[in-house]
Order: sequence, then C-alpha cells, then structure tokens
Amino acid sequence: MTTDEGEQHQHGSAGHDGDDGHHARNPWPEGFWAQPPRLGQGLDGHGAVDEFNVGRAPGPIHVNRGYEGGFAGIQTFGKLPVCLTPADLLAGQIDVAVCGVPWDSTATGRSGTNHGPLAMRSCDYAAFKGFPHADTRPDMPGSLGGHGTPMRRLIESGAVPGRNFVQVGLRGYWPDQEALDWMKQNQMRTHFMAEIDRFGFDRVLERAIDEALDQADHLYLSLDVDVCDPAFAPGTGTPEPGGLTSNDVLRAVRRLAAEVGLVGMDIVEVSPPYDDRGAITALLANRAAREALTGIAMRRLGITEPGYLHPDALDHGQPAPFRSQR
Repeated sequence: MTTDEGEQHQHGSAGHDGDDGHHARNPWPEGFWAQPPRLGQGLDGHGAVDEFNVGRAPGPIHVNRGYEGGFAGIQTFGKLPVCLTPADLLAGQIDVAVCGVPWDSTATGRSGTNHGPLAMRSCDYAAFKGFPHADTRPDMPGSLGGHGTPMRRLIESGAVPGRNFVQVGLRGYWPDQEALDWMKQNQMRTHFMAEIDRFGFDRVLERAIDEALDQADHLYLSLDVDVCDPAFAPGTGTPEPGGLTSNDVLRAVRRLAAEVGLVGMDIVEVSPPYDDRGAITALLANRAAREALTGIAMRRLGITEPGYLHPDALDHGQPAPFRSQR
C-alpha cells in the first residue's frame, strides 16, 4: 500500500549567545551535521502528534472521494490517504510513503522550490542521483550550507563513503579542478554528459547500475530535475542546457527501482514559478515518482531482468500489413 504523508513544515530559529556566536571560527558547530532520528516503532521524539491527533485511532486517513480527479478536493499524491504519524504508517501496513517537503532555504539560484510538492500533487489527473552539478562545493557564496554542498557534507560527515556515490548527468561550468580532485580522492563515481554523448545513455546507465551494485547493500536515489535539459524541465532554480531527456530519466528511475531496488528516493529542485503553463516540470517529477513505484512493484513480482518491457508495449498483436513483412 502507498500513502501520502503530506508536507513536513520545519521551523527553526537562530540567535546570538554573546559576542562569540556571530564570529565563531568554526562555521560548523558541534552537532550541525548530526543525523536526524530514524522512524521507530513509537511516537517518542518524533513530534508528530498534536492536539488534532490525540486520542485518534491510528491508521491512514481518507480525505478524498473515490475516483476524484487531481483538480478537485484535497491535494494528496495520487489521491492517496494521508498518514500524519508513524503510528498511522504502522497501522496501515504502509509499504511506500510519499512525503512533500516544501523547502527553499538552501537555494542560491532562482527560488520557488517550496511550491514544488504542491505542484507535483496537482498533476494527478486520475483517481542514484541524477544531477547536472556535483553538489560537492566546500561552500557557496553567501551560504554556508547551500544546495551545491550537500554531497560533500554527507561524505565529510562519514555518513556515506565517497565510493558509494554514483552520479549521472553532470555538465556545465562546474565542478572546478579542485572539486574534481576531491571527488577522485574520495572515489566518487561520476558520469558527465560528455560520456553519455560519446557512448549513449543506455551504456552509461548500465555502468552506473553495476557501480551501484558493487559496493552497497541498499540504494537511495536522489533525482534533481535539472539533470534534464531545460527543454524538458524549465521549472527549476539552476537550469543547465545540454541535459538528459525526460524519457531517459523516467526509464532510469524505473530500472533502478526494479533491477537494483530502492530503500528511498527524493525528487528535488522543482520550482513551479519558472515552469511553463503546461507544468511540464511538475509533470515530470510526478511521473518519476510513479515510475519508482512501478519499479518497486515489478521487483516484488520478480520482474528484474535488465531493461524489461511488457510484451504488449512492443507488439500490438494484430496482423502486420504487407509492407512491414518485408
């Protein structure tokens, strides 16, 4: 079963404690990159229960009518029921949860990604990491923790070894030589668009899948929509020409979910203010989530052969005309 966890709203505050706070030599205070608590069997420490959920029997909450289109009613992903607490997930025996995080505080380019989750949900009409940039900067102008630094921070924290990172679709004016040297030193596996142009996307994807399988027991996929060419994903904060097609990305997501298996996935950098009237970026992000769910279902059915396609998608089964028999 699948559920929509709604949106997580995060609020924080900062202040000064004496004169040393603002001019501290270490920009990363102790505990700054500490890992958040993981989802456990209870509610302690999660902060998920408020006055609206006290005393309610746990379980998924249906907030829409059956067969209601995405243009009506309450916007949940795929019109799925909502789970507000870990107890709801456990009671509903939920296999996959879809959670929107309206976050924009680390954007250093065009803002607006906080509207991305809502735009993705609104695209429902019926009831590895893909990156253009490596995100391994040591810092960014005007920001200690911008969206160009998370991969470096994650590796430096020791949470994930660099050799377990596989990146596909990098291009543009960055990373510079210093960052490339750092990536090599940390054994990151990186596939630029130049390699894709030379050998083709399918061949590079096969190599990336092999690399994903040779080090780790589990795969977490992070999809940055600006890995796509702006022709297919204009609604993003840092568009970079010369990227992948939407078809490339959707096939890759399904294959990774089916052939390798996913323990989690995020879709980031969807910025609706820069999408066109057709909302093609939000549509792409929505479909990417659905392709991941399809791949998960395929894997559970034992359909894990490389590049599997349903026979009905390849042959309509009708008699062929004379010309096609030549």
